[in-house]
Amino acid sequence: MSDSRNLISSLTKRITDFLAIYGFKYIKSNELTSFEQNFVKLNINSKHPAFDPTQSLVFDENQLLATHKTGISIEIISQYPNQELAFFSYGKVFRNDEEDSTHSHQFNQLDLVATGKYSVSHLKSLISDLLEYVFEEKLKTRFRPSYFPFTQPSFEVDIFYQNRWIEILGCGLLHPKVMKNSGFNSKKIYGIAAGIGIERLAMVKHEIGDIREFYKNDLRFLKQFR
Repeated sequence: MSDSRNLISSLTKRITDFLAIYGFKYIKSNELTSFEQNFVKLNINSKHPAFDPTQSLVFDENQLLATHKTGISIEIISQYPNQELAFFSYGKVFRNDEEDSTHSHQFNQLDLVATGKYSVSHLKSLISDLLEYVFEEKLKTRFRPSYFPFTQPSFEVDIFYQNRWIEILGCGLLHPKVMKNSGFNSKKIYGIAAGIGIERLAMVKHEIGDIREFYKNDLRFLKQFR
């Protein structure tokens, strides 16, 4: 009998296999982080709604469960200012959300960052190639201007899939303030970044209507994806 692999694991492996081909290295990240790393270094000030402790799962005045994986990216590039890097991290992130078909208090996110002589064109090419590799087919990809505190310019990425446009992930060039906070002062080095919700990709690719299906431990659900 053929094996069944959890969809989150198999999709994560497909993304990381692609990134390895492009020279990205894996960086381990923790689930527990600080307000400084999770918000302040990412150009998210105390007036931003995300900074509100009621929106996160907080341990004390200094620590919380990470709401995204971008914080580890900034910590790593801070250790190698003005150098060319390419790495990714992934794992669970946590938010104080009500449970419904598209929201959960926890989900899996992969964050990728590269610093070097990059432009928006490089970012678009990388993301488009990555999505085609994940979905295993040619795709129409659309980049819509958006806003994230830690990137400028920022984009929401849509794909034309199953005869409709579907929002799939966010990306952009690292904000100049974030680069400066990380010790980068070279005008020749820019950063590109993207945050990918693994469950989001799996739900779109496999037409799954409820995110809670991933966490029910129901073997009937798992066996569908041998």
